[in-house]
Amino acid sequence: MAHPVSLTRAQVRQLKKAVRHDCSADAAERLLADSVKKGHERLALHRYLALHVIDASRCEPFEDYCAAVARDVDLDAMQRILRHVGSNHGSGAASFSATSTRSGQGN
Repeated sequence: MAHPVSLTRAQVRQLKKAVRHDCSADAAERLLADSVKKGHERLALHRYLALHVIDASRCEPFEDYCAAVARDVDLDAMQRILRHVGSNHGSGAASFSATSTRSGQGN
C-alpha cells in the first residue's frame, strides 16, 4: 500500500495509539511505510517486526529493505528491538530471532 505523503507528528501519535490499543495492521503498515520513506532504518525495522506480529502477510513489500537494515544492526541492538517489540506486541516477536534475521531467514 503506497502512502506518498509523509505523516505529521499528530498522525504518527494517532497511528501509534491505534497499533497499541487496537493492534491495527493498517496503522502499523502506515507507520512502517512512513519510516522507510523517511530513511529511519532502525525505526523501520522495529515497525516491521511489530507489523509482523500483528499481520505478517502485510510485511512482504518491506522485507528486502528491513532485511538489509537487520544485517547492519549489531546483535545487542537487535536484541533490544526484539525485547521492545515483544513487550508491546505479545510473544509473537520472541519467535523472530536475531540470528534468523541476520542470516536473512526470518520473516
